Amino acid sequence: MASKVTPQDWKHAIRVLQTCASNFPGMGHRVYPLLKYSYDSLPSKIVQSCFLYCSLFLEDFFIIKELLIYQWICEGFLDEFDDTDGARNQGFNIISTLVHACLLEESSNTRFVKFHDVVRDMALWITSEMGEMKGKFLVQTSAGLTQAPDFVKWTATERISLMDNRIEKLTGSPTCPNLSTLRLDLNSDLQMISNGFFQFMPNLRVLSLSNTKIVELPSDISDLVSLQYLDLSGTEIKKLPIEMKNLVQLKILILCISKVSSIPRGLISSLLMLQGVGMYDCGLYDQVAEGGVESYGNESLVEELESLKYLTDLTFTIASASVFKRFLSSRKLPSCTLAICLKMFKGSSSLNLSSLENMKHLAGLTMKDLDSLREIKFDWAGKGKETVGYSSLNPKVK
Repeated sequence: MASKVTPQDWKHAIRVLQTCASNFPGMGHRVYPLLKYSYDSLPSKIVQSCFLYCSLFLEDFFIIKELLIYQWICEGFLDEFDDTDGARNQGFNIISTLVHACLLEESSNTRFVKFHDVVRDMALWITSEMGEMKGKFLVQTSAGLTQAPDFVKWTATERISLMDNRIEKLTGSPTCPNLSTLRLDLNSDLQMISNGFFQFMPNLRVLSLSNTKIVELPSDISDLVSLQYLDLSGTEIKKLPIEMKNLVQLKILILCISKVSSIPRGLISSLLMLQGVGMYDCGLYDQVAEGGVESYGNESLVEELESLKYLTDLTFTIASASVFKRFLSSRKLPSCTLAICLKMFKGSSSLNLSSLENMKHLAGLTMKDLDSLREIKFDWAGKGKETVGYSSLNPKVK
């Protein structure tokens, strides 16, 4: 920039760096190779793979550590340990390694990490131009796309990220024998995925549709027999299809803040490998079953969750006093619950939260739409008894 003397020259340089740093003169020949030394010096190929995986996220995107580690696990990167705790600890260790190598940045809230823009561009440079990685990543985030890239580009690709575009629908049947991750998050115009779209993705392990306007999943979701991570958070989907029973490898199912209010009986209990289930603040209401499809505000979902042998992380929506009582009586569920959303509780005027004291991992509690509730009680050891007078507009302590 020594020869650049006008404001326009500098503004142009800033624009280029912000949009695509690799187009800036000298980046590919001088800057990236220097940064790549840090990548080359990482202790193992596993750590390198975990680093490159982060390039699938948006620029300046705050990535939740726990979810990132789960995706690494589902991708098969963290297979040094058979148990979930061992794999998660390995994941946190890898994050620390990348942070100390200045290849990831930890936010002020230590739950999150993010890429520096130039480091992310260097990672994308590696995946687009470097030897065995060349052509295995297709990343077009925040690119203003209104339709998916040509399916010819998908054929040899292993990981695709089309986050934060304006794609409205996905039709056709792309042949993707090697595809393991597909990210479509934050396509706020995406409403429809046609049946047949997932037909030829036999090795897809991670699928994220979060924060889209998808209203239903196509029946050929059943073809994703290798799927281990499914994120439907923030979607418009109201009913999970019975075809999801075929997802026998599924480890993580996220429905948080979605419209899901209907789940076929027996679906959850058939997903035997589930380790993490996110149902926090989703549309699970206490409604009457219709046509064999049950809307779980009732106790049957609690029983199905209890039957999951490997369940370790649960966030849950509870919509009635009877379900709350059944949930608290479970030997397993309270100990693995991280957050609860209590909503509706029709006909209940009082709610006792004393039992929550024993839920050592509980980090979040939301109460909403409790129109009939007038009183909340809790009796925590060493803290005395309290009664909270509840009004939907003006909660207060008596």
